[in-house]
Amino acid sequence: MKGVAITGLNGRGNQSVFLCIVKNYFVLPFGSGIWGFLSFMAIICLSKFLGNLVGTLEAFEIEFEDITLSLLGFIMSYLIKFLKNFSDS
Repeated sequence: MKGVAITGLNGRGNQSVFLCIVKNYFVLPFGSGIWGFLSFMAIICLSKFLGNLVGTLEAFEIEFEDITLSLLGFIMSYLIKFLKNFSDS
């Protein structure tokens, strides 16, 4: 049976362990997800802008599908960072 043993838990230690868990499992993956969203959105906007510049697109507009594809970037980046916490090494 596996367990987690945390020694020296006084009032201040509990808070630092809790903050470390929140940081590693929620804050850092969320920040990574934001970067994934922004990178996907930047690539989509750049390709639409270049398409408009070349003349293959009539108007430069961001559609709902573009946001949905960017959310995939958020989800993938979030999951990669979140699941790194469970790796063996």
